[in-house]
Formats: sequence, structure tokens, C-alpha cells
Amino acid sequence: MLHLTPGAVHPIALSLLATFRGFAGSFGSAIGGGLFMRILSRELEDGFAKAGLKHREDLVRRLMGSPALVSGLEGKERVVAVGAYVAGIRALFLAVMGLSVVMAFIQAGTGWKGVTEEGEMGEREVEEEVEGEENLIVGS
Repeated sequence: MLHLTPGAVHPIALSLLATFRGFAGSFGSAIGGGLFMRILSRELEDGFAKAGLKHREDLVRRLMGSPALVSGLEGKERVVAVGAYVAGIRALFLAVMGLSVVMAFIQAGTGWKGVTEEGEMGEREVEEEVEGEENLIVGS
């Protein structure tokens, strides 16, 4: 990031970079955890209903809070719980991979080649500056 920005804005760029890197883990965990929990809940409820195990709301709530409870289950309940956790992890992995591919294409499409040497301005910036000077009103 620093080699793409002029030296004069490096303090600002570093501050923004540190801010976004600090928030990335929190936001990523919150979004990923929410997605996983939503899928896990749906898979547990649907799995218990398909297996003919009715009224398992309490078990669903406890399984969402503690994956360790799966080891204490037996029979159909264990099969449904393991399948639900597998489905949740699979969906989370696919979502992350899809987001990674999308972000790689977005980043590749930016086309930024970097800034010119410090103190120099590109032709476009010079033209914009000259146009701005023509519109200035000089007071007496």
C-alpha cells in the first residue's frame, strides 16, 4: 500500500491500514459465525424432522452452543448432528472461497500502476489545477 501512495499521505495510509486490519478479524468472525450458526440451526432442525425426531428444540439449542455434545449422542441424533456440523463448515468454506475469488477479480480490475515520483503530478492533475486557477476570483 505504501508504494502506491505518495510519501505525504503515508501517515494517513498507515492509520487506515491498521484500522481496517484490526477490524477485519472482528467483522469476519461475526459474519462467518452468523452464517455458520444460521446454517447449523437450519440443518439440525431439518435433519431431526426428516429423521422423525420431533420436538428437539432444546437439543438444537444445546448443540449450537457446544459441539462437544455430539460425542454424547447416539443413533440418529448423532448422525444428524454430525451432518449438520459438516454442512455448516462446508457452507462457510464455500462462502469464503467465493468471496476470495470475487475480491481477487475486483483487485485485478483496479488497474492502479502506482504514483509518479514524489513532488511530481501527472498530466491529468496539472490540467485540473490549471482549470481551477482560471475560475478563481481575485479580490481587491
